[in-house]
Amino acid sequence: MLQDAWDAVVDVAANTPHASQQLLVEILCAVQGEDLSTQFPEKVIVWGERVKMFEDLPLFGPSLRTAWNQIPGSGSQRCFTPEQWTNINAFVARLTALSSSLPVFDYSLYAIWSLRAVFEETEVDEALASAGEVWLQYSRAAIEKLSCAEKTFEGRLAAPGSKFRDKDWVGFNMERLGIWQAALELHSK
Repeated sequence: MLQDAWDAVVDVAANTPHASQQLLVEILCAVQGEDLSTQFPEKVIVWGERVKMFEDLPLFGPSLRTAWNQIPGSGSQRCFTPEQWTNINAFVARLTALSSSLPVFDYSLYAIWSLRAVFEETEVDEALASAGEVWLQYSRAAIEKLSCAEKTFEGRLAAPGSKFRDKDWVGFNMERLGIWQAALELHSK
């Protein structure tokens, strides 16, 4: 049931133009901030982990991860259109922009995946370029902060794209941020 609710939120985000998503972000923040301790006094177990209902947004992350597998042209059974893909990225970027005060909304790895796909690969699907752009539009300050702090991820999750194979990037850093910003500026002209 909870997974279905989060999937519905993701679908609404995909079909809401990104300039009009603020209310959806506010609703999700309100749900996350609601004190439901009287209805759910105990933590629940989700995938072997004890979490608080809604406060920890259990299963929301997996719903987003499923959406990321539906990138246009992926061959997935249900691919998003380029416009829907941009909207999903904008929604998650808006949430990530709030992550310094609400860590549950830290989806910064998704930023790396989208920005890498658009600005670090030798072959880029131009239809997907706006998905990378909205990350810097809605979450620039958070991305800059993460780059200054050099936030990293385990393994190869945040490895560089094909244009930068020689780099040992495993997350955010100022060099990578500079490349994204320069590429965005070049792409915007």
